[in-house]
Parts: sequence; structure tokens; C-alpha cells
Amino acid sequence: MRTKARKVARHRHSVNLHGWGIVRGLNVLPRGDTAVVVSPGYAIDAEGHEIETRDEAIVDLSALPPDSHLTLMVDYEEEKSSGSQGQSKRIDCYAVFTVSPQAEGTSRLALATLELDSQGKLRVASIDQSKARY
Repeated sequence: MRTKARKVARHRHSVNLHGWGIVRGLNVLPRGDTAVVVSPGYAIDAEGHEIETRDEAIVDLSALPPDSHLTLMVDYEEEKSSGSQGQSKRIDCYAVFTVSPQAEGTSRLALATLELDSQGKLRVASIDQSKARY
């Protein structure tokens, strides 16, 4: 229980003292004409979760329909791993990148809006990071 209380206090501290949004990195750049690459970076979501990516992430857009107007978001997820008997359980935390027609959910952090053309291709000028929260 003490661990959970510390976790809640840390989330509250992150949001109330530092605010939420992108702290550094997480730049979105085209990778060919059907994908984007997100640079390594660090952010705090609206619930105070710290999201860190240490490597580039490639997000494939090739399966999306032409003329799509999308939002690229990053979200915090955690997964509990069950330990062997006598061992403590571990919680794995990681960043998940999603592309959606609209920014949904309160904890997802929008990184950029993307527009695919009539051929389903992405142009450099159709990546807009101006609405990302810093």
C-alpha cells in the first residue's frame, strides 16, 4: 500500500508542480511517405505519469485510408508481471503510440496532427506539431 501512495503522490507532484505536456524531444518527422518517426523524449501526461522513450519509434500509416485527418498520440501504459512465489511482482511501464481520427481520452498526449493525401501518402507539410502541449 505504501508503494501505491508514493506513486499517487509522485503523479500529483508531477502535474501540480511541473504541469503536463512534452518536456523534451518527441518530435515527429516523416519516414518515407507512409510512416512517421518519433524522436526519443520525455513527457508527463495529464494524470502525472512520466513517459520516456529512449529510442526512435516508427509509426506506420500505410493501412490508413486516403484523405485521413489524424492525431498522433502517446499514452502511458503499465503491465503487472506476476513474480514467482516469494518474489515481488513487477510493473512494466511503457509508452504506446496511437493514431486516431480524434484525440480521445484525457491522459493521451497529442504529439501532432497528420493529413494523408488522396493517395494515402504523407507530405512533410501535412505534419503539424503546433497544437502539441509543451
